[in-house]
Amino acid sequence: MFFTGRKGFYNYHDEDLYVSVKDDQGNWSVPESISENINSEKNEGTCSVSGDGRTIIYTYCHEREGYGSCDLYISYKEGAKWTKPENLGPE
Repeated sequence: MFFTGRKGFYNYHDEDLYVSVKDDQGNWSVPESISENINSEKNEGTCSVSGDGRTIIYTYCHEREGYGSCDLYISYKEGAKWTKPENLGPE
């Protein structure tokens, strides 16, 4: 399961993406940060992950070079790591 989490109640601009995996007994793992390549000190928000779990598109808001207050970024999983995110552009 992929989801967005905020570090503390007042850290509005510090949301990150996390992942938790369900084991064979139905127990969820402790959530882990998805990737240093994706998460930052700013706001990574809503995400959509491909069916095979190897492509993620997510929102990034505030202070990264972009086209609006929030932009869409894409990253691909290569082996166990996510690639450097790419801005999907203004259209």
